[in-house]
This record gives sequence, structure tokens and C-alpha cells, in this order.
Amino acid sequence: MFLPRNKKVGGTKSSPVYAPIREPYLSVDGRVKMALDEHRDTGATLVIQTTFDVEPHSGQLLCQATVTSALLGSAVAHARVFVGGTGVDATNPLENAETSAVGRALGFLGYGVYGTGIASADEVLQVQAMRQDPVADASDHAASPLPRAGEKPPTARQQQLLQELLYETGVPEEEVPRQLARVTTRQEASARIDQLRQQRRQRDA
Repeated sequence: MFLPRNKKVGGTKSSPVYAPIREPYLSVDGRVKMALDEHRDTGATLVIQTTFDVEPHSGQLLCQATVTSALLGSAVAHARVFVGGTGVDATNPLENAETSAVGRALGFLGYGVYGTGIASADEVLQVQAMRQDPVADASDHAASPLPRAGEKPPTARQQQLLQELLYETGVPEEEVPRQLARVTTRQEASARIDQLRQQRRQRDA
């Protein structure tokens, strides 16, 4: 699916020039299917839970979605419930908020993050380029150890998320490939993802 919008391409502040473009968008059902398919293919568990609660300061009804992945850790997202709203909210406000919260939580785990999603299309293309060659020059880095017998290597999505979290937590650019190379199994990747997320939460607190 592509959504149209106008993007500024030139001109001045007083007389900007815009061009019509279309941005890719993956709907929530697409994100859910993407996540379920990946976990089914790898034999990993994926749990999606939703609850409704009242935000104490505003009195606004909220839906909270928690997605727990054996591959990528967990993510929590919220969406407001607009009872008596317009459009879909006029008839299905609870369902609409639940869908939005689940979509955002999956986006935080990296599913469907392009176009109008959690990240821009440009950011995703950059991540994909780095993921295709996470160690730019193998001669500059030690060879990555092989997984032990009976253990599976990290998935591409785990490697992508690890790379993003390493950059976000301040790891120097030249050190990122080395740290990625040290993570050789899915279990190690999941534990490292949780550790980096905890570091990010402590930094942002």
C-alpha cells in the first residue's frame, strides 16, 4: 500500500516547492502476519496481549499492547480510545485503539518500519544496506565465531535491531561490527537486545 503526500523539494521559506510522492505503508494486519510468519519459521514464540485502562491525569481511556518475542524481546505501546469519535471510532472505538496499539508495538520491534511507520523509508533503506554487509571489511575485524552445535544463529531481524540499539546507546561506529560479531546465537541476541533496551531506558529516565 502507498499513501500520497507532498514533500518539499526546493524553493524558499516564503515560496516552497512541493512534489507529490507516495510513501510505502504496511497495515497492522501485515505487521502481525510478518511477525507471526517469522516466529513460526524459526520455531520461536510470539505473544500479543492487550489491556484497557484509564490514564490517571487526563481520564482518557487507553489501550496498552504488549508484544513479547523470543527473538526480539518485548515492546509496549499505547493508543487512545475515542468513544463517539468519527470514522471507525464512531462504531468501533475499542477495536480501532487496540489495532493501533498492536501496530505500534510491532513497529517498535522493527516490523513494518518504513514509509509512514515508526521509521522513515530512508532510514529503513540505510538499515537494509548495513544489514546486507554488517562488517564492511572483514579484513579489519576478527572472524565471527560459529554457533555451537544445536544452536541457531541470530535472525536478520535480530541483527538489524542489535545494530540499531548499539548505535542508540552510544557504541562507537567502529566498535559496532565487532560487537555484532560476538553474538552468535539467537538466545545470545535476545539477551543482548534486552540488555541494550534496559540501558536505553536508564539513559532516557
